[in-house]
Amino acid sequence: MIKDMNGRELSAEEVFSKSIKALVTSFMEMFKRDANLKVIRDNDIKWVLTVPAIWSEQSKQFMRKCARLAGIPSDSLSIALEPECASVYCQRLTSTNWKDNNSSLFSAGKKYIVVDLGGGTVDIAVHEIITDLRLKEIYRSTGSNCGGTSIDNAFLDFLKNLFDKDDKSVMENLKKRHPEEYLELFRSFESKKRTVKTDNQKVVRMMIPITVLTSLCKEVHGKNLDEVWKGSDFSKEISIKGDKLSISPKVFAGFFTPTIEKILKILESILKKEEMSDVKDVILVGGFAECGILQDKIRSTFESRQVLIPLDCGLAVLKGAVLYGHRPSVIAVRLIRYTYGVDVTIRFNETCHSERHLIEIRGMKYCRDVFQTLIEKNTEVQNDQIVTKQFKLRPGQERVAVKIYMSTEQSPNYIDHISCCLLGQLIIHISNPIERERMIDANFMFGGTELKVTATDRETGEIFLTAIEMVAE
Repeated sequence: MIKDMNGRELSAEEVFSKSIKALVTSFMEMFKRDANLKVIRDNDIKWVLTVPAIWSEQSKQFMRKCARLAGIPSDSLSIALEPECASVYCQRLTSTNWKDNNSSLFSAGKKYIVVDLGGGTVDIAVHEIITDLRLKEIYRSTGSNCGGTSIDNAFLDFLKNLFDKDDKSVMENLKKRHPEEYLELFRSFESKKRTVKTDNQKVVRMMIPITVLTSLCKEVHGKNLDEVWKGSDFSKEISIKGDKLSISPKVFAGFFTPTIEKILKILESILKKEEMSDVKDVILVGGFAECGILQDKIRSTFESRQVLIPLDCGLAVLKGAVLYGHRPSVIAVRLIRYTYGVDVTIRFNETCHSERHLIEIRGMKYCRDVFQTLIEKNTEVQNDQIVTKQFKLRPGQERVAVKIYMSTEQSPNYIDHISCCLLGQLIIHISNPIERERMIDANFMFGGTELKVTATDRETGEIFLTAIEMVAE
């Protein structure tokens, strides 16, 4: 369940699926208005849904489910990572497509870091261009929830300081009773947030819903608007005249400080790595990348690097997603974020197995809860590289269920290690069970943006229906 701005709840599945459905409907209506494109079938369209690179497998599967509920066929959908899409787009730009018009052309061997500064998250990817404009991931994608909305939260705290007193909230009333004015206030702030500069010495002026705020101050506090804000901590730093709120440059810049410091800390931790020594270009994309204060701070902090910003940085992910949809193999090599494995029970070996995991089956000693590694974290994998795990079917067996685990450690021994968590369960449906033992191959594909599995009969080559049922996070 997720809450709207007034605390009312709906299931996340319903909210996301209907949001995607609205986009799909708008898109299809656009085609119907074009006389040349009125007849279009579902399988004529390849859909690409972008998500933050730091999202888990469970989150990506959730988005895929919501897209399916919105009417997008699953076999026509690709889940793409936002900083990867931006990287695909940026490598195709010429020197005239950058804000400072000073970018060197991208060519084989070029290494760069892409910082996707979105609303909720900051996603970071580090790539090297290899042959034929294909990309190799040279540092695992990372990031945090320190996007542009963090600045909005700081601004909201400032407004509460101005108008809320003694547990009596003007801002809460504004949000619940006058949502249009509330949203318009933050839209006004958004435009200032993107354009203000570090060296700005002028007060920042923005529109506020003065009529509604005046009425609420009288109702909630029994005072007029001036009496309320002049009793705040910022009374000497602001003024209100007509429908304009004027904020001192010092206070306005302070809204950005905690978020920018967090972003800089993440970048510093990456750029000091040994493998980052020859990465000289830092590319900023996303809506928050338009913020002048952020741009200037990154440039001054990383003076030895060239900071590049596309002219249309807010559209870099969108345009890159179109390119990625036509050619997913453009990301040729990725690094595995976690160690993946399956839960197995094997013969007990006193020299290496823990007594805590010892069980006896028909008088034989076995070790349970063993983490059998499929692939280790930081492994370089080609696009949709396959790791095969063999399973023996019992006579007449109709279904195989295998628990899949992931770990932040390189080589955990057991699934109950503190670094391990259950990702989900692989289900293999056997369409033609037979009365003898046989072997099947489960082929795990790790090189894409999502974990995929297929299963085949080793003897006949028959492909079985598979699904990974992810656990809730």
